Amino acid sequence: MTTADVTEVFNVEAHVLAAGIDDQGNLVPPLHVEQTREESLLVVPRDSTLPTYTGHSTAHVTNLENSPNAVSTNTITLRGTDGSHLLSHENVHILVKANGIDLFVDNAHASC
Repeated sequence: MTTADVTEVFNVEAHVLAAGIDDQGNLVPPLHVEQTREESLLVVPRDSTLPTYTGHSTAHVTNLENSPNAVSTNTITLRGTDGSHLLSHENVHILVKANGIDLFVDNAHASC
C-alpha cells in the first residue's frame, strides 16, 4: 500500500424546489433537494515507480423532504500515465422511517 497526493478541483450545484417563500424569506415545504458535484482529479503516488492518475468524478444526491427516500450516486473514472484505467461506481439508496433507517442498500463496484 502506498500514499498519494490528491488534487481535486470541483464545482457543486444545488437546487431546491419549494412550495413557496414565506414573509420572512424562508422556503415553504414540501422541498425537493438535488445536488450535483463535478470534479477533476489528479492522484500522484509518493512512490515514483507507480503511475500518476488523472480523471473525473461525478456525484449526485437527491431527496424529497416529505419522502423517506434518499438516493446518491458517485462515479470516478481515472486514467494512469501507464495506460491503465480505474473505474469506481456506487449507488446508495436509503429508506428512513420514524424508528430509524429501515433499508440501506449500497451497491459499489470497481474495475481496473
